[in-house]
Amino acid sequence: MTHNKFIKTALIAAIALGTVLSLSLTGCGGHSDNSHGGRDVSLTDLASVTDVVADTPDLAVTQAIFATQGVTMTPFTIDGETRYVAAKDGESWECLGEGHKILGTKETDNGMDIYALCSAYGYGFRDGRLVDEYGFGKVPTLLQFETDPATGGYVCTHYEEALDGSDYEDSVYRMFPRDVAKQALKDTADDSVGEEIDKQIRAYAEAYLKYLGRDAKISSYYEENFKILTDYGVSVEVSNALTERHGEYSIYVGQFERLENGERFVYEQRWEQEGDTKGKGVVTFRKSRYDDGKTVEEIAYQVDGDRFKRI
Repeated sequence: MTHNKFIKTALIAAIALGTVLSLSLTGCGGHSDNSHGGRDVSLTDLASVTDVVADTPDLAVTQAIFATQGVTMTPFTIDGETRYVAAKDGESWECLGEGHKILGTKETDNGMDIYALCSAYGYGFRDGRLVDEYGFGKVPTLLQFETDPATGGYVCTHYEEALDGSDYEDSVYRMFPRDVAKQALKDTADDSVGEEIDKQIRAYAEAYLKYLGRDAKISSYYEENFKILTDYGVSVEVSNALTERHGEYSIYVGQFERLENGERFVYEQRWEQEGDTKGKGVVTFRKSRYDDGKTVEEIAYQVDGDRFKRI
């Protein structure tokens, strides 16, 4: 089952805008899909992971995945157990969940090589639900670690994903020992492996809600039925123009939340149809503070066919 949320969102946006997209994707795959770009992450990208000591292979892989997505790990305690939250500021998604399966390891002179299938989803609040709307899944990945003499923990020095398309299988065999490569190719086609990894990822979303002290349904992008303006009869031309003017808002009608410098804001795009004529009505863009509901900005347009004007 393909689970590439970045691709799907981008294609929907392209349809809404009446355009054709040429996508250059990094590390975007699926539960049992091998559509990913193949990243070879530099040491600079991995340098500022976190001050959490990765003293086990599993924690080391978790740290490295979070680092490649530009987030750091914040430990906190739930029911006496240490869990980790990875939150990101300024994106439509704010909580990252990761899951992985270690297929094999190799001790080196100063550390360890790990062969793994890696996945990550970014969760964001939409219409009050925590929705996984970005992600890549079951990507064969070579991770190389050195042991930090000061802490004894593992520090990632190299993170490399399998290549995309026709080079995929050859790249897996190049990165992994032959027996591990065969297992990786088998597991990427196994839905049960994806389901187990998905459970690991969902646990991060559940922990994040507890971290916030917030109750919300955890939902998958593919369970949702988000609508865009053209679904209500608004012309592609008008939808294009409004999207260009208000690109900071979602293309979807409804609400989503964004953290900005630690403060939570609600971005809403609302459609109110007038009478029985599809595509005739008022579209409103409103940004408000989450804590007190105070409006930061509100802009409305009267839409009628291929025409619109600010009101």
